[in-house]
Amino acid sequence: ALNHATRPGGPLPPPDVYEVLGTLTSLAHGLAQALRQLSAGLAASVAVYALYEDDGGNPEESICYAMEALRAGAESATTLGRLIGAGQEDISRTGIHPAAGQP
Repeated sequence: ALNHATRPGGPLPPPDVYEVLGTLTSLAHGLAQALRQLSAGLAASVAVYALYEDDGGNPEESICYAMEALRAGAESATTLGRLIGAGQEDISRTGIHPAAGQP
């Protein structure tokens, strides 16, 4: 829905963009937290469940690879949140003068 609402060509009022950026910043930081928690849950599963892989591979090794991918994803999400927050801060003082004929 966000991608459709922000299609190129139309103006977007900075105060509205500011609000959306705040939501996206929170989403990115929440994603980072969720990825870290999923990684920790995978790590804990090794000691609790009798794991196997359909192809006879090593499930602990696969979990290690997954945890590394999730760690990198969490770092990227943290960076994304920081960058979006910086963009939000950049427009934090921008308003719109009321003018006749403007939407």
